[in-house]
Amino acid sequence: NFPLDLASIEAPSING
Repeated sequence: NFPLDLASIEAPSING
């Protein structure tokens, strides 16, 4: 997701 590391952990989208 967009939030660098906030939502990314749950649903890696853009950040990975």
